[in-house]
Amino acid sequence: MIFDVAAQSLASKTVLLPLEQLLGDCAGSRMPEVVAGRLNSEVASQAAAACPARALRLEEQEGVQLLLLDYGKCTGCGRCIEAGGGALRAARSGVP
Repeated sequence: MIFDVAAQSLASKTVLLPLEQLLGDCAGSRMPEVVAGRLNSEVASQAAAACPARALRLEEQEGVQLLLLDYGKCTGCGRCIEAGGGALRAARSGVP
Protein backbone atom coordinates (compact mmCIF):
# COMPACT_ATOMS: atom_id res chain seq x y z
CA MET A 1 0.00 0.00 0.00
CA ILE A 2 2.81 2.44 0.84
CA PHE A 3 4.25 1.92 -2.62
CA ASP A 4 0.88 2.72 -4.20
CA VAL A 5 0.74 5.99 -2.27
CA ALA A 6 4.32 6.86 -3.24
CA ALA A 7 3.67 6.05 -6.91
CA GLN A 8 0.50 8.13 -6.95
CA SER A 9 2.28 11.03 -5.26
CA LEU A 10 5.16 10.95 -7.74
CA ALA A 11 2.77 10.74 -10.70
CA SER A 12 0.60 13.66 -9.59
CA LYS A 13 1.06 17.14 -10.98
CA THR A 14 3.20 19.45 -8.85
CA VAL A 15 1.46 22.63 -7.84
CA LEU A 16 3.44 25.50 -6.36
CA LEU A 17 1.56 28.01 -4.24
CA PRO A 18 3.01 31.42 -3.37
CA LEU A 19 3.69 31.93 0.34
CA GLU A 20 1.22 34.82 0.45
CA GLN A 21 -1.52 32.46 -0.67
CA LEU A 22 -0.79 30.01 2.14
CA LEU A 23 -0.89 32.52 4.98
CA GLY A 24 -4.42 32.74 6.35
CA ASP A 25 -5.73 30.79 3.38
CA CYS A 26 -6.35 27.12 2.66
CA ALA A 27 -6.34 27.37 -1.13
CA GLY A 28 -5.00 24.21 -2.70
CA SER A 29 -4.92 22.22 0.53
CA ARG A 30 -8.03 20.09 -0.05
CA MET A 31 -8.66 20.13 3.70
CA PRO A 32 -12.39 19.82 4.46
CA GLU A 33 -14.61 22.51 5.88
CA VAL A 34 -18.02 21.55 7.27
CA VAL A 35 -21.12 23.39 6.04
CA ALA A 36 -23.24 22.90 9.15
CA GLY A 37 -26.55 23.78 7.49
CA ARG A 38 -26.22 20.84 5.10
CA LEU A 39 -24.97 18.29 7.63
CA ASN A 40 -27.22 15.50 8.84
CA SER A 41 -26.56 12.11 10.43
CA GLU A 42 -26.66 10.22 7.10
CA VAL A 43 -24.18 12.57 5.40
CA ALA A 44 -21.92 12.57 8.48
CA SER A 45 -21.89 8.76 8.47
CA GLN A 46 -21.05 8.62 4.74
CA ALA A 47 -18.24 11.17 5.08
CA ALA A 48 -16.73 9.41 8.09
CA ALA A 49 -16.89 6.04 6.31
CA ALA A 50 -15.10 7.54 3.28
CA CYS A 51 -12.14 8.81 5.34
CA PRO A 52 -9.20 6.39 5.06
CA ALA A 53 -7.18 8.22 7.75
CA ARG A 54 -10.04 8.32 10.29
CA ALA A 55 -9.65 12.08 10.50
CA LEU A 56 -13.45 12.21 10.39
CA ARG A 57 -15.23 9.98 12.85
CA LEU A 58 -18.56 9.72 14.58
CA GLU A 59 -18.64 9.66 18.36
CA GLU A 60 -21.49 9.68 20.82
CA GLN A 61 -21.21 11.95 23.84
CA GLU A 62 -24.00 12.29 26.39
CA GLY A 63 -26.51 10.78 23.98
CA VAL A 64 -25.60 13.13 21.12
CA GLN A 65 -23.85 11.88 17.99
CA LEU A 66 -20.98 14.16 16.98
CA LEU A 67 -18.87 14.34 13.83
CA LEU A 68 -15.27 14.91 14.87
CA LEU A 69 -12.69 16.29 12.45
CA ASP A 70 -8.99 15.95 13.31
CA TYR A 71 -6.99 18.12 10.91
CA GLY A 72 -3.79 16.56 12.29
CA LYS A 73 -4.81 13.20 10.80
CA CYS A 74 -6.31 14.59 7.58
CA THR A 75 -4.31 13.80 4.44
CA GLY A 76 -6.38 16.06 2.19
CA CYS A 77 -7.46 13.19 -0.04
CA GLY A 78 -10.88 14.79 -0.67
CA ARG A 79 -12.88 11.58 -0.28
CA CYS A 80 -15.03 13.08 2.48
CA ILE A 81 -15.84 16.04 0.23
CA GLU A 82 -16.97 13.66 -2.53
CA ALA A 83 -19.09 11.62 -0.09
CA GLY A 84 -20.36 14.63 1.87
CA GLY A 85 -23.22 15.63 -0.41
CA GLY A 86 -22.37 19.33 -0.18
CA ALA A 87 -22.00 19.29 3.63
CA LEU A 88 -18.21 19.28 3.26
CA ARG A 89 -16.20 21.43 0.89
CA ALA A 90 -12.57 22.34 0.36
CA ALA A 91 -11.62 24.84 3.06
CA ARG A 92 -11.18 28.35 1.79
CA SER A 93 -9.75 30.17 4.78
CA GLY A 94 -7.47 29.23 7.63
CA VAL A 95 -9.29 31.71 9.84
CA PRO A 96 -12.62 30.52 11.32
